[in-house]
Amino acid sequence: MATMMRQSKIICYHDELQAALSAALKVADKKNFGSIQFRPIPEDEVIQISALNPTSTFMATVPTEMCDVVEGRDEIFECLLSEASVMARFPVKMPKGSDGEVPKAGLIIAESWIQITDETGLGVGIRHTRIRRNSEVELPGTPARTIESALDAQEDTGAMLYPAQTALVGKVAEIMGQKHRIRCVASPDGVLSRVLLTGTMYGLTVTEGQEQTSEDSAPDDKPLSFDDAEPQDYDVPMFDVDEEEDTDTTPAPAPGLRIVGARPMGGAS
Repeated sequence: MATMMRQSKIICYHDELQAALSAALKVADKKNFGSIQFRPIPEDEVIQISALNPTSTFMATVPTEMCDVVEGRDEIFECLLSEASVMARFPVKMPKGSDGEVPKAGLIIAESWIQITDETGLGVGIRHTRIRRNSEVELPGTPARTIESALDAQEDTGAMLYPAQTALVGKVAEIMGQKHRIRCVASPDGVLSRVLLTGTMYGLTVTEGQEQTSEDSAPDDKPLSFDDAEPQDYDVPMFDVDEEEDTDTTPAPAPGLRIVGARPMGGAS
């Protein structure tokens, strides 16, 4: 008798999921890292959504109402950008008179596919879309480590922002629609500039170019390392909201942002 493979299920807030996916798609590079990564953390009731390109790392933390991971294969999973785009456009239409109800979407994760479902709206139990799960692609490095490294880095008050950095930071900030903080931080050796954008539930770091050692030096086309900190044991960070209003006028690391440790669940690193 064949054994039925169990499926993990996550129920999260639709608007936050949609924003995180849309922002991740702006960051992701189809040529180099053509996938979006999902990392559920059941003990913290969140799912992290990450994307990379050769100069940028993005990670958003989406709160969940249910986070039931029943198979080790689902501790980290990816999907192609085209499939993530379908998920980002999945609608949840709320019925009239439900202004106080928060729209929710479900993710059912199987071995070869992911299904997004309507959990609160007019299509509850009916409307769903199934996409292919790309289990062959794993993002290099650990996005959470890169964001944590940037959060811990010293501020570089003399650094300049470059047009590509400004453009990407602006796109992500507009999509996420939260209060945010932008600051330049100390860069890895040879990098001209590194900017960090943080909101209450997300982080984005964008670097600019390699310094050239002489006028005749050829540009370095190698992608920058996402694990630019020295190897060490990291907890997987998540972003949480500080409910207490900040009335202090002194500079703070980020508005309402604090790091909460979470036990890594394995998988890609």
